Amino acid sequence: MEAINRPIPTPDHDTTVVVVVFVSLGCVMFLAFLAFVICFMIKKKCKKNSDKSEIVRVDEHYKMNEAIVEGPHGPEAVVLSVEDDVHIEDLVKKGEKKVGKDGVVGSSRS
Repeated sequence: MEAINRPIPTPDHDTTVVVVVFVSLGCVMFLAFLAFVICFMIKKKCKKNSDKSEIVRVDEHYKMNEAIVEGPHGPEAVVLSVEDDVHIEDLVKKGEKKVGKDGVVGSSRS
């Protein structure tokens, strides 16, 4: 008899479905925004790197000295000394454009 007198529970499925749908849509929108920001940052970094031009100037000089020590019976020792002088200069310029004599940017005439 108690089964007949027991009240029928109200369905709570409608509110849980709404919450799940809105949370899922929010996550999808957040991931789309995050992908857009990452794509924008990658494009900006690539553009920044392409504007740089790196110039490296290397000066290298060798000095060789040969000294022969002669004794009473001919040459006894040969001394060979080599000096290597290397200068490396890095110049990095950002976004510099060539301007020709006629004032046109990037002109091929000198």
